[in-house]
Amino acid sequence: MIAQNIWIAPEGVKSFLSEYHDLGSYGPLVGAIITTYLYQGKEGLKSLLKRGIMVRLGRCWWIILVSFPVLIGGSLVLSV
Repeated sequence: MIAQNIWIAPEGVKSFLSEYHDLGSYGPLVGAIITTYLYQGKEGLKSLLKRGIMVRLGRCWWIILVSFPVLIGGSLVLSV
């Protein structure tokens, strides 16, 4: 890194922000939330957030998603 040791902060904060939680990756999310709130208000923001957590999967996919944790948990129980 070229700019290594240019930012003075506690080591825990440096490692938290630089390794695992790069703040730049949250830019599009924050930009979408701010823009939606400015142009559409609270109702538009509610609609945006609802679309972000809405999941519609078929029965086959739910069976697959549920079966993996059950199989892994069962194998752990058997191995103990």
